[in-house]
Parts: sequence; structure tokens; C-alpha cells
Amino acid sequence: MKKIPKLFWVLVLSSLLALAGLSFFIVKQREMVLDQAQKITQAGEAESLDRAEGDIKGMKFITREQRLGLYTMLAGRFAQIGNQPRMYEVFESVLKMDPENAEVLNNLSYEWAKQGINLEQAEQYSQKAAALAHKRSSGQKPAGLSRERWENILRMERGNYLDTYGWVLYQKGDYNAALRELQKAFKLAEDPTIQYHLGLALYRTGDLDGAIENLAASLAGRLEDPAKTKAELEAVYEERYRTLRGLDKMLQQAAEKTLARQQAEDEADAARIVGRPAPDFSLPDLDDQPYQLSQFRDRVVILDFWATWCGPCKLAMPLIDQVFLEYQGKGLVVLGINLEGRDKNQLVKQFVERSGHQFVILQGGMMGVGIDRVYGVTGIPTTFVIDKQGVIRYRHIGYRENLDQMLAREVEELLKQ
Repeated sequence: MKKIPKLFWVLVLSSLLALAGLSFFIVKQREMVLDQAQKITQAGEAESLDRAEGDIKGMKFITREQRLGLYTMLAGRFAQIGNQPRMYEVFESVLKMDPENAEVLNNLSYEWAKQGINLEQAEQYSQKAAALAHKRSSGQKPAGLSRERWENILRMERGNYLDTYGWVLYQKGDYNAALRELQKAFKLAEDPTIQYHLGLALYRTGDLDGAIENLAASLAGRLEDPAKTKAELEAVYEERYRTLRGLDKMLQQAAEKTLARQQAEDEADAARIVGRPAPDFSLPDLDDQPYQLSQFRDRVVILDFWATWCGPCKLAMPLIDQVFLEYQGKGLVVLGINLEGRDKNQLVKQFVERSGHQFVILQGGMMGVGIDRVYGVTGIPTTFVIDKQGVIRYRHIGYRENLDQMLAREVEELLKQ
């Protein structure tokens, strides 16, 4: 399935939950939507997802936007388990309810492009999605998000949608038009998949050096099929230089450059909170034993805000676990702060037991009304690194496949101080 803009799943759920107010009815409505979202993300076979679709149809007291959000998640989950026909059906159902749904127009177009089918309709859909994303950029900012954060989300969204449009044109063989759209997309969103597409378009339009540079850089990020990308890079590199000598060094340098750039971006984004004392708290673990942040002074602390329904969170946690296991005997503490509310304690316990994570999990309250508000968390996963004096030194938002490397580098630096 089309890689979804960063924070997409979080934003889908946040938009669903943000519609809820403080009344008892709205709180129950929010819980009902969240429970259904959890069922979708945890389902492992088509039968469970079919039941979830029936449940969504039978939910009477949810808003149209919430229903559309759940259907979009359902289609995404069908794609993840490899059931493309059902994904197409759910997406088409959503478009019947909401023909202007840019996310669905975009993701359906991308899936068709990957399969090389319905390319004329895919071109229409992807062009429409890109136009809707551009129009949305002049709309009202959602409550709870800073203007800067909202503009960044919109920029990434526009980049991803232009990438889909460019990729459809590429699949149709219109390489010059594809290159123009992909260049615009990469300027908006420096995403590895977009850079991979750009590299192929540069090759098809005769720029071998540009193709090599972009394909190599894309391999430093997370791709759908890195083995295929590397084989394509090797073919272009050998065509250009008549040898593969020097390619491994180029790939290593690209990985180091990407890591440094991502770290710099994180540091710039976190400038407003980094350098300030971490707000103290006392939170219970899953067995209701209290933990206070200030008890870990003289130790380096990682705080990881997460939830079981958050796909990127579940990808990030094993990487955090690796860092914890490597440095726990050297002065590192890791506290995972769950944001699902005390009533989900048993569900969280079962998840932790299945996944085998070793670090402490604390109950941080419901997302949006818990300790996450104190720390200014607007999306999950969000990870903070706190030094021995209790000062926030680093913050990372979202999942990155090299998160363990970034955290290890930061932890080592702080342990030496």
C-alpha cells in the first residue's frame, strides 16, 4: 500500500477522537470508536476484518467523519495482510460516501499504479487528490496543533500526493511529466520512497548520475522493497561505470548523511522544549506500583509515549528495547508511557507479554488528557531523552528505522557527562 504520510494513523485517530467532547455520551462514543480501531489494527486475517466491517456498518452513534476514518483504517489493514481485492472494495465504498476523500483517492491510485492497472483512472484520482491537498493547505488549522506543525503535516501530505501522481505518470511511460511531478514532490517531502521514484525517473530521462545519487540515498531510508531498489541501483551504476567498485562506500556515506540530517531535523523541531527541565510526574506501572521521574536523577532516561493501536509505535518499541538492553547496566532507564487510559490496562498487559518488551510501562492516562499534554505531545510515538540532571536533551517524533542508532548515539553522549 502507498506509504502513508508520517503521523497519518495518529492523525486519523486524533481526528476521530478530537470530535469528542466532555459529555458522557461523547466519551462513550470516543471509546466505541477507539475499541473498533484497536480491533482493526490487531486483526490478522480477512474474517476478523470482515466482522469489523459489519461492526462499523452497525455503529449508529458515530459521526460520518469517524465512520470514514474507520473504513480507511480497515482498507489499510486489508492491504497490510495482502488482500488487495477487499482493500479495493472498501476504498470504493468510502468514495461512494465521500468522493472528495483525498486520502482514499491517493492510496487507491497508488495501489493501481503498483499493479499497473486502471492507470487512466489512477491518473484522474491522483491528480484530484493532489489538487484537494493543495486546497486544504488554505483551510483552518485543527485545534491542538501548532501552526508550524500543521503546515509541516500539510507539506508532507502534498508531497506524498504529488508523488503518487508522478508515479502513475511513470507507470504510464510519460517519464518527462513524471520527473516534473516527482521533483516537486521531493522538494515538499524528502521521503525515501519519493526519492526512489525520482531516481528511476531520472534514469528514464537519461540522467544516470542523478539516478545513482537518488537511488543510493533512498536506500538509507525505509523502502517497500530495498532488495529490488539495490538491484536497480547496481544495474544503473554498472551501466554508468562498467563496474560495481565504489558502490558500497557510496551507500555507507549516504546512510551516514541521512542519519545526520534526520538528527539535525529532530533537534531543530525540538528546540522549544529541549534544554528545559523535564516535568516531574508520578505514574503507576501496569501493576499499580508508582514511579516518579525525579527518582532517576543521575541516570539517563528515555520516555516513550505510545499506544497499542499505534502501528508506528509498535515498530519503534523493539528498537527502543535494543537500546535499553544494551545500556541498562550503564545507567540508562527507559519508561514507556501508555496513553490508552486505565480501563485498557489488561489489554496493554497482554500486548507487553506477547511482545516481550523489557522496559517499564507506565499508565499515562488517555491521550489528549494525560501526561502527554504536560510534555506537549501532539502525535505518537514521541520519544524524549533526558540527561542525568533531569533536563530534556533530545526529542524524536514518529518511527524511523534507524531510531535505535540515533538513541544509542545520544545515550552514549549523555552517559559520559
